[in-house]
Amino acid sequence: MKILNFIAYVCWGLAGIFIIIAIAEPTSFMLALGLSVSLAISGVLFFSFSKVIFLLEEIRVSITGSNASSTSIEQSHSSNSNTVVADKSPTRTIEEISKDLEEMKKRVAQ
Repeated sequence: MKILNFIAYVCWGLAGIFIIIAIAEPTSFMLALGLSVSLAISGVLFFSFSKVIFLLEEIRVSITGSNASSTSIEQSHSSNSNTVVADKSPTRTIEEISKDLEEMKKRVAQ
């Protein structure tokens, strides 16, 4: 996320400016130093959030194989906005499911 990196760099730049202000004006040394430390920590947090989001996007791309998040939305909807296209997975009847449940109960009972 480029915006998070940009915000991190701005925070670090402001932290540097406040350190210079703290050195230049000894009357507000503690205030400027406190602001610079908090801005530096905020910059680190924004930068780390950017890295976390980047890694999550990479994981999503490796799992799904698609890069754009809008493609999954476009694929799930047909040309008619009221109709949603279902997956092409095979469907099972209630009898098949009941039979499988009974077999599982027998295995657990043994």
